[in-house]
This record gives sequence, C-alpha cells and structure tokens, in this order.
Amino acid sequence: MFRDEGDPRRAEVRRSLPPGCRMGMANGKNRGLLIGAAMALALGVILLAWGVSGLIGSRSTSPATRAAHAVAVPTAAFARPRAWPCPIPGNFKSIDIPVGLLCDYYEHGIEHAPPRDPSGVMQKRERFYAAPADPLETIPAHLGSGVDDRACLAKLEAWKSAWLHGDPAEPDALKALEPSCLASSLTSDVLIDAGRAIDWIGGDEGAASFFRVGLAKAEAEYARTSSGDPAGIPLLRALDQTKALWRIKDWIDLQSRFTLATALNVPLSPEERRAHYLVADMLYNRVPLRRGR
Repeated sequence: MFRDEGDPRRAEVRRSLPPGCRMGMANGKNRGLLIGAAMALALGVILLAWGVSGLIGSRSTSPATRAAHAVAVPTAAFARPRAWPCPIPGNFKSIDIPVGLLCDYYEHGIEHAPPRDPSGVMQKRERFYAAPADPLETIPAHLGSGVDDRACLAKLEAWKSAWLHGDPAEPDALKALEPSCLASSLTSDVLIDAGRAIDWIGGDEGAASFFRVGLAKAEAEYARTSSGDPAGIPLLRALDQTKALWRIKDWIDLQSRFTLATALNVPLSPEERRAHYLVADMLYNRVPLRRGR
C-alpha cells in the first residue's frame, strides 16, 4: 500500500509488526533476488548448450557439403603481373630491381657505442642523406686525360660491360678497379659517393672496393685538417653511410673509417668519443685475422 521507502507511515507500520513478521519481509526480498539469479544462470546454461551444439554440428558437416557452400573468388585479375610495354625496341628480359633503403646505408645499432643517447641520436644522421649519383656518369666526368685516369676509365668500362651482360666475373672486375682508382686523380668524396651507388647495383663487395680506395685517399687529403674543422663535416656524413663494410665484416677498413672520424670530430665530443670506442672495437675484431683464423 505504501510504495515510498521514505514514507514515515510505512516505517511506523514496520515498527508495529512483531519481529517474526519483519524477518519474513526481509526473507521475501532475498528470495526474489535468489530467484532472479537462478533464472539468469539457467538462461546462461541454455545459451552455452546451444552454442556447443552448433559448433559440433558444423564440425560434423562433410567436406563435400562445406565445399558446395564455398564461394570462389577470382584472383587472376590482381595476381597476374601487369605487362608494361617497353619503349625501346628489342628483346629484353625482366629483372628484379632492389629497393634502396636508408637502413641499408646506416648502421644504427652497433655504432651506438658509448656515450649512448636514447633520444635517437643515431637516427638523426639520416637527415643528411642524399641519393648518390650515377657512378657511370660521375666517375668519367671527374677523370682527366692522364695515363692513370685513362686506365681507370678503361677498367670502369670493362666492369660496366660485365654488369650489363650479367657476367659472373663482375665482382672481380670491380676488385681490379682498386689500383687504378687509387692511382687516378679521383678524390675521396667522388669515390665514397660511387661506393654508395655501387652498393645498390653491384653489392657490398663492390661498394667496399670504392670505400676502401676512398678511405685511403681521405687519409691523405685530410691529414692536415684539424679536429673540429667544418671542412671535414661532408666526409664524416659520407662515412656514416658505409654499412656495407659491417655486412662483409671488413674490420680493417672500418678501423680506418673510425680513425678518421676520431681525428676530424670535435675533441671530447660524443661523436669523437664514440668513434674512439669503435676503433678499439675494430682492433678487437681483427685479432682472429692476425692469428690466421
């Protein structure tokens, strides 16, 4: 009769009842809660049984029945490579062109030597990346008319011919370029830039040939450059992009690289200290080479 729980008349009626009646009212309320919980549990059990029976029924279906209901999606339209017309007359074969990525030029992990900086200091070097020029154009453009330059150009043309024809002797042709490039008038920046490009089209060993000669020439060109001189910054940024030497474990040339970086960076700067640490690391890696292993 009185629905409002805060009604004083309802409270007065409850107080006037004997204790047994008041307990019966409380038990009736609890009984309603128990009935609701039991109904919810029963509904959950029914739904669970229905789901399990459907799963068992789907598994018992024969493969032939499932195949009859399968929908076939034609994939020929997007699985077949597109045939692009060749603008040059002649018969050509398709080739896979490797994709040049920044991670192929920079070694951020191993070179993050002490003093370490977790703010991405190694990745910030990528801001100074620029795509290398075509070495088959830049190298002839920087060669003169001297005997050594003509010999270097002849061996470069021999490597170009071997590369265009897929000659297996191509790596040997690049190796044969080293003495000619060293005797030529090519400067270190041209050779290191050519090495970055050759790494993309000729592999790590070919790139190492140009890096090796470029490092040797840089040691002579920057012998009188003082530490911290801005003139050495372009070389330092180019040396950061010689990850190919890591991949072929060329510890000797990596030692030359970090020795140059130690000499050209600002004294006691994080870059100079990091390069000095890596020089010691390369000396450690060279120990098996000295023992003939």
